[in-house]
Amino acid sequence: MYNNRDIYSTMSREARFRRIAVVVVCAVVAAALVIASLYISDSWKREVASVGASGNKAVKEKSQLQSAKDSGSGPESAGVVAAVGESASAAAVSVVGEAIPSAAAPAPEVANPAATPSPDVASLSGSLVAVSSEVATTASALMSAQPVQEAESLSLDARELLFGKKGRNMGLIASVEPVGADMSDIEYSSSDRSVATVNSEGVVRSKGWGTCRITAKLGELKAVCKVTVASKWVALTFDDGPGLYTDKLLTEMKKRSVRCTFFVVGQMAKPRADILKKADRYGNEIGNHTYAHNGSAGVLMDALRTTDDVVENAIGKRTALMRPPGGAINDVTWRCGKPIIMWTVDPKDWRDRNADTVYSRVMENTRSGSIILLHDIHPTSVAAAYRIMDELKARGYAFVTVSEMLKNPMASKSYNSGPKKVRTMKIKY
Repeated sequence: MYNNRDIYSTMSREARFRRIAVVVVCAVVAAALVIASLYISDSWKREVASVGASGNKAVKEKSQLQSAKDSGSGPESAGVVAAVGESASAAAVSVVGEAIPSAAAPAPEVANPAATPSPDVASLSGSLVAVSSEVATTASALMSAQPVQEAESLSLDARELLFGKKGRNMGLIASVEPVGADMSDIEYSSSDRSVATVNSEGVVRSKGWGTCRITAKLGELKAVCKVTVASKWVALTFDDGPGLYTDKLLTEMKKRSVRCTFFVVGQMAKPRADILKKADRYGNEIGNHTYAHNGSAGVLMDALRTTDDVVENAIGKRTALMRPPGGAINDVTWRCGKPIIMWTVDPKDWRDRNADTVYSRVMENTRSGSIILLHDIHPTSVAAAYRIMDELKARGYAFVTVSEMLKNPMASKSYNSGPKKVRTMKIKY
């Protein structure tokens, strides 16, 4: 699947060539106009300079003759001067009059050199126009050579948008298959405009607390993105599974649009690869809880590595986080190479197998940024989890994975909670 964040990178070779051809046409036409303008301007300047020089010469001759007349004596000199003067005057009038019209005797019209360029300029301009026309025709043929393809699938670059404040914007980017298919008729809509709006370009704006869905539609194709606007968030975590109740738990979480982090035990996960795949497909995070729930220094590194192998065989990737069994940290734990995730809220559900008790303890102690610890191997814990999810959602909490809450947790550093302030983010899975 491609996305159109970078339009150029997703173009087919034909589409790129067509775009390049259009750019070349524009460049050639612009160059032609500039060259023609410069050439015509230079020719006009030469014409004007020639006329001016001729006029100056005639005026100078007339001035010299006038001086001779003033200094001459006798009728001969006067006659010669008069004859020569009349000749010079006629020449000056014939030259200067062309450049400077007289009020008494309007000069004949002189062709505008800018409007009527010399044969060389006309020839150059004609050639440039012909070349530009030919390139434009070729580019047009290239652009129409390939028929417009219809999109066969449509997707967005995020499955969820989380806003920590009202009045914030985030853009969704649509993509289609096959690459280069027509996307000009794509439309966006919001299921609840009081929570979030979306414009024709896919820019989503948070308006009020709550959740809604943004739908992108292209013909019969649709892609949906969940939007949550919340001022509080939590990370729900489950340890020691997957167990007999994990599959149903995943289904119920999916119905509620809740995602969490599962810290799995390798020997429990190995025979339940399908559960790991389902958890991953639904956007949940898989963490490492050792292979046999044993985090002692002598076996920890092998236990983490073996569990990572089990997880990778199931979902194609290794775990990014670890949680030490019982929360016991030793010298090897600090050198394990993974962020060490502890918890904020521990309802002791592994000891007190009562759903009401577990529910009450979680609700009493949960705050924004809390990491909640539960165990999906106990039916009472799973039953309490359904009520916890419903009530926290009703109180305006958003559910995220541990990695989403911590953003970029550092290896070999322990975390008991996340930031209280909800971070605006795109969520992809």
